[in-house]
Amino acid sequence: MSEYEACFTSPIQAMVLIRDALVDYGALAASNNDAGLDFLFSKIIVPRGVRRGVLVEPKGLATEAESDGDDGPRLFQSMSTLSRMMLGQSKPPSSSRTANPLEGLEAIFYFFCYTVLKFHGDGRKKSESDRVHRALRAWPNADPAIAYAAKKSLMTVKLTAQNFTRNIDSSTWGEPCRTLFERYRTFVQKSVYNKITIEVQKSSTDTVDSLTQSHNFMPPQEVVAHYREIKSYFDHAIGTYSMAFYRTPVSTPTGVSTIPFPGTPSRREYHLGPATSKGMPGKGKYQDPESYFAL
Repeated sequence: MSEYEACFTSPIQAMVLIRDALVDYGALAASNNDAGLDFLFSKIIVPRGVRRGVLVEPKGLATEAESDGDDGPRLFQSMSTLSRMMLGQSKPPSSSRTANPLEGLEAIFYFFCYTVLKFHGDGRKKSESDRVHRALRAWPNADPAIAYAAKKSLMTVKLTAQNFTRNIDSSTWGEPCRTLFERYRTFVQKSVYNKITIEVQKSSTDTVDSLTQSHNFMPPQEVVAHYREIKSYFDHAIGTYSMAFYRTPVSTPTGVSTIPFPGTPSRREYHLGPATSKGMPGKGKYQDPESYFAL
């Protein structure tokens, strides 16, 4: 497993960074429902010695940026992606151009877990002897069945979930992070159960393509609703940090990453810098992703 370094120095900074990434990511998922797009988490953690971040796709596939590292893809893959690999499918059936958009939220959940379990809230790396390292060790396993079993245990075994919760450093992350983990896990658990049911149905029917296509399609407004729900979990945690630890309110950042859509010609042309009212010169029209999630 690659060694990563944190790009944050406080729990509230980490939560804001992940929340803003999720907002951008949700805007992509809503506006490009049938396209496989990536999001770069380079502002949160980066591989040691390499100024590159981690890509997490709506397909549930994650990899180190511009690299085919053997741990990146597996570490954050959704259970549906892993189950397809176990069935010998490297991608969704041909009639379904992309996987369920909720797989992106699941992949971000695993990224969130990795961040809060491998690092202290101030960005320091946790000790390798920490019990949680053993729990995460199976996630990037080359055998998709082993990675699948480890993530399924987190979703279905109460003791596994409790161990994860206990190993979130309460002294630096605090209760807001633990509460966020439990709420986010409950959301993903429900969607995973639904997807497992679909996989069972697919294995006993000849209409695999039609089932998958029906399961994967989701109207943009429904995608937005799901991403807005998870955003509200982060907003609540950030607000709690603000009141309990910092005693000052934290407003929605104005420098949210700006993503061009629709009709983005290449995933490598995404602009990840501060948002501006005029967008990036020469790159076409930009829209603030936060507008998708206005409450």
